[in-house]
Amino acid sequence: MIAVYIIVAVLAFIVIFEYILILDLHNKQKRQKRRYDRLLRGIGDDVDLEEVLLALNKSINEVEKKLNIVEDDLVEQNDKTIESFTKTGIFHYNAYEGQRGNLSFSLCLLDNFNNGIVLTSLYGQEGSNIFLKEVKRGQIMQNASPEEVESVELAIEGRK
Repeated sequence: MIAVYIIVAVLAFIVIFEYILILDLHNKQKRQKRRYDRLLRGIGDDVDLEEVLLALNKSINEVEKKLNIVEDDLVEQNDKTIESFTKTGIFHYNAYEGQRGNLSFSLCLLDNFNNGIVLTSLYGQEGSNIFLKEVKRGQIMQNASPEEVESVELAIEGRK
């Protein structure tokens, strides 16, 4: 009979211990629920998650609008600059015998399609002459000197 009393006492101890564990879990759940309510509904001094998320969403939408505006501006600028001079080549030389200093030059300005101009300045002791020639698809349209051809090649290759 003592064995029955011992078994009942052990079972009673287990039941009491489990009851204490259940109460502790219940208290933890209540604290967690309060934290959750404060977080979502802004009860108390804690942060209101819903307001934070709405503010972030609004901020993201504003950034997307600004990004679209910047992308549109970029496309517009690309359209404007596609035919502007983006390649340059300059070749310095002495146009006449007996001169020093490479004061004559041929300057080539090309767009992305290798269309543009070659500006040549021939410096001499008695003065200088300036010539302008048209370039289409990398070819000079008028008779060209080797120096002018070199300046076009420098521009196309991207060397200066």
